[in-house]
Amino acid sequence: MTSLNQKVVGVTGAGRGLCAAFDLSLAEEGCELVLCGRRDADHSDIRDMVIARSART
Repeated sequence: MTSLNQKVVGVTGAGRGLCAAFDLSLAEEGCELVLCGRRDADHSDIRDMVIARSART
């Protein structure tokens, strides 16, 4: 499989459901994420989880 480390990925609907799980998986692979969605509260929650799980420091 091709490495996703340091790739930039944009995710729409990022704060909820399947996309939120997808965000966390991408963060663990080392991707830089651009998160888009409608609800600010959802984004701050997923942003904090993505930062915590990020493979990058």
